[in-house]
Amino acid sequence: MTTNKTIEEIRADYHLFIDIQMGKYLKQVKRESFQSKDEAQKVLGKIIDAYNNKVAAQHERLDNSSLEAKVAWFNFIEINFDDAAAGSSFLFDDEEEISGSSDDSMEHFDNLFPFLPKRSVIFLTYASPAFEAFGYPLEKLNKLMDGQRPTVKEKELLVWAYDIAFGVMGFHIEKDTAIKEMILKKTVKIARKKLKANTAQKVVEKILADIEDNDK
Repeated sequence: MTTNKTIEEIRADYHLFIDIQMGKYLKQVKRESFQSKDEAQKVLGKIIDAYNNKVAAQHERLDNSSLEAKVAWFNFIEINFDDAAAGSSFLFDDEEEISGSSDDSMEHFDNLFPFLPKRSVIFLTYASPAFEAFGYPLEKLNKLMDGQRPTVKEKELLVWAYDIAFGVMGFHIEKDTAIKEMILKKTVKIARKKLKANTAQKVVEKILADIEDNDK
């Protein structure tokens, strides 16, 4: 049975589960940050698997639960993160990816980008194809990650790239075919706000391929 919830409400469920489980992981390892891009994406992959297996099919429960009930439910779900920890020094550790900051805590990045949802920096690790297609150099993105204040247009660009990456993640997470189709159309539409139709489709496909490759 397909849910009658809006795509924004569906996204909120995904984000709540991811945020709760990331918080549980960081508490478990007694840190405030991920130490590498690899660690962050491994943890995210495990969280996605848990959502797929324990939450995604329960649309009726999701539709009829209050926020408080969802928080309790999502907190109750346990995930085995034993092999996710990594020892690298920075959240973003690939030279061709977004660089790390000297202060790489999640709170630090949340403070840098208060106009984005919490822990959004994890999804920006998948958004490189969107930035590249738009023509925004990753060197400039590095500077933002290192603390340079974004301009109004850069804020808009970050929100746009995040929305694409999170939308693709939602498509990957969702099991209901009709909802997947709705999420995909919405995500491509967002990408087309700044890209030509063919390029927008390719960006979405590339991000999905990266997510699926990381989830293997």
